[in-house]
Amino acid sequence: MRHPPFLIRLCLYGALFVPSFLFAAIIDPPEREQTDSSTGFDVISEDNLANNPKAWNRRGITLFREGRYHDALFAFNQAILLKEDDAEAWNYKGEALFKLERQEEALAAFKKALEIRPLLTRALHNKGAVLLDLDRLKEALAVYKLLIQRNASDAVAWKEKAEVLLLLGRDFEALDAATQALDVRPGFQEAEKLKEKIDLKIQNLRFNL
Repeated sequence: MRHPPFLIRLCLYGALFVPSFLFAAIIDPPEREQTDSSTGFDVISEDNLANNPKAWNRRGITLFREGRYHDALFAFNQAILLKEDDAEAWNYKGEALFKLERQEEALAAFKKALEIRPLLTRALHNKGAVLLDLDRLKEALAVYKLLIQRNASDAVAWKEKAEVLLLLGRDFEALDAATQALDVRPGFQEAEKLKEKIDLKIQNLRFNL
C-alpha cells in the first residue's frame, strides 16, 4: 500500500499528510487546548464536544496520531454529522480510511472534500495518492497535472507525476518531471532516488538495444 503525501511524517510541508512529503498524517496541527496527559485528549466538556465539529476534528487528529484509526474515523464522522460541509473533516476521514486500507472509501471521502472545497490542496494530493495506490494511473496523472497547473513549485506533485509516468512506461517524461521536482526543491531525497532509478532504467534500455 502506498502512503498519501499528507499521511507521511517526513512531510515536505512540515505538517502532520512520514517521509519528506507523504506520512505521519498531513493533518495540520490544530491549536492546542489544555491536554489530559492520561488520555491524550484535549480537555473539552462533553456538552461542548457533542455540538462542536472542530472539537471532534481535534480529537480525531489526536487519535490518528496515536494510531487509533478506527476511533479517529468515528471522531471525524461525528464532525461531519454536525457539519456536513466540513471539507477538512472529509479529508481527515479519508486519511483514516486509507490507514485502515479502505481505499475506495478513502477516495470517496477525498472527492467529497474537494466537492466542498475544490482548492483544498492536501485533499487533492491525497486523491492522487489513493488513485496511484489503486493503479488508476491515468486518473492519478491528471490529478498531479492539475496540482502543478495550480502551483508549479509543488515539488511533491512533480515527484509523484514522475512516479506515475515511470509506471506508465513514459521514462523520458518521468525523468523530466523528477528533474523539475529537484529544480523546485533541491536536495529532495525522494525525488533524487526516483531520478536515479529512472536514469538507471534508461541506461539499461539503451545498453540492451
